[in-house]
Amino acid sequence: MKFFYQLLLILAISISGTAWSEQNFDEAEKLWKNNKHVESMEFYQKALDSGKLSKKQIVRSHYNRGFAIFKLMSEVDGAIKELDEVLKLEPDNADAYCLRADALSIVQKYKEAVPDWKMSLEINPDDPITYINRSYYFEENGNIDRALEDLENYIELFDEYTPVDMRRLEILKDMQSKGMKKRY
Repeated sequence: MKFFYQLLLILAISISGTAWSEQNFDEAEKLWKNNKHVESMEFYQKALDSGKLSKKQIVRSHYNRGFAIFKLMSEVDGAIKELDEVLKLEPDNADAYCLRADALSIVQKYKEAVPDWKMSLEINPDDPITYINRSYYFEENGNIDRALEDLENYIELFDEYTPVDMRRLEILKDMQSKGMKKRY
């Protein structure tokens, strides 16, 4: 009988742990949807620490934490670690490759960033964000032909491009026609 009660206690603790992790994950999602990204990070971390999340929830938690750390807090190394976790669990996550490439390029780790942008586009060749981000890298590094190609792909795929994008396209075409490698 004692064994039965111990088993019930273990089961109750396990269920409450799962419920607690679900509550934390749900709260994180609620905050995220309300654009409270930094605030959501604590709840994502608590949910991750519980060890009771599904693979999909773990991936989402790490991705959203990586996004918030990079885009909102400018902590590149922390963002890269979160995105590494996403890619361990979901190696075909194009968004994670793109975001990690962006983070790597900020700290000038271009040899690592370029393959991530390439992988992102192999997985999702219709992602305008990867094209525009990679085009800035190519332009900055004097590869005007590739920058122009990526910018044209971006404009073709993204119907919300701006007059600034069109002006940049004109500038790059002019640079290409003159054989220039850098704007300045």
